[in-house]
Parts: sequence; structure tokens; C-alpha cells
Amino acid sequence: MSTDFIEWMMGDPQGWVTGTEGLPRGTQLRLLGNSVVPHQAARALEILLPGGIPAHVPAQCHCPRAETER
Repeated sequence: MSTDFIEWMMGDPQGWVTGTEGLPRGTQLRLLGNSVVPHQAARALEILLPGGIPAHVPAQCHCPRAETER
């Protein structure tokens, strides 16, 4: 099977994996086989997080050192 075809079938940009110089075909197949199909990942996030990805808000640190530095 052509690595170019697999790359296209997964929806990756042309050359995303296959355009990397010095990457043997076997390694390309492994990388493509172990990667996530972007369209499936996007759909999974839509289902699991219908409100979108929440903004990251750092939690307050309640460690003793932080309390003494205030």
C-alpha cells in the first residue's frame, strides 16, 4: 500500500509524513498507522465536549510555601 495514499486517506496534508527526508517507508507506515485521523478526533471532541474546549484556568496553589510568600 502506498504511504502517499494512506496519508491522503487520513486527511493529512500531502507530505505531512511522506515528505520527511530520510524517513524509511516502514517508519512512515508505522507513524501513519499509529496516528489519529483528524476528522474522527474533531467529531469525538464535538460529541464529548458540546460546549467546546474550556479555557485553561490555573488552579490556586494551596501549598505552604505559596501561603508564606503572599
